[in-house]
Amino acid sequence: MLSCPTITAVRRGRTQIRERAGWWRDEAEARVHLFTAAGMRDALKGFDFNQALDVLQAEGALVAPGAGGERAMPQRIGKRPTRVYQIFPEKLLIVRASQ
Repeated sequence: MLSCPTITAVRRGRTQIRERAGWWRDEAEARVHLFTAAGMRDALKGFDFNQALDVLQAEGALVAPGAGGERAMPQRIGKRPTRVYQIFPEKLLIVRASQ
């Protein structure tokens, strides 16, 4: 789901990309994926969108909604504020010692 080839790093410079799914950035503890609304809908294709967001949030992979109930949070990408869904993929890893 998160290995979409149209996700690119947030960095300075101008690269024009069409049909962007989002960006990613490295933080001290992990990589965070920043999905556009269209990119998130594409990644969750085949699932009920709101239910899938609920599951991602329950697992800690999606930031909780803001005061207005919006799950897409504004982030400055380049010089423009852009609403993105912040996904923490490491929260989705399942380690089973018994298998």
